[in-house]
Amino acid sequence: CTNEYGQRWSYNNPDFGEENNIHLCNMWGLCAASPRNDPGNTHLIQYYFMGEAGQRFTFVDSPIAGWFWIKNEYGKCMADANNSVQNGAKIFAWDCLPLEAGQLWQFI
Repeated sequence: CTNEYGQRWSYNNPDFGEENNIHLCNMWGLCAASPRNDPGNTHLIQYYFMGEAGQRFTFVDSPIAGWFWIKNEYGKCMADANNSVQNGAKIFAWDCLPLEAGQLWQFI
């Protein structure tokens, strides 16, 4: 991680729109989103703030304390579908799989 604006994300930031908007947006004001509001398994992109279900996320406690699933309103989890540990891995909205390391997230 660096101090790069594109790597700093906030959740539910009222500066980006309505209160309780449940969006994940970076400091450039671009938000994580499913392309074309796709309800299926798909890669995520950063896109302008919109009110689509594929762009609204909630944090759900996982069975491992301190770790979360991040689900969109279609019930898909934010995931590295290949469980990669490499920089530059693509992030997806994917079927939720219990204890899948690529789907567990935490704040640092």
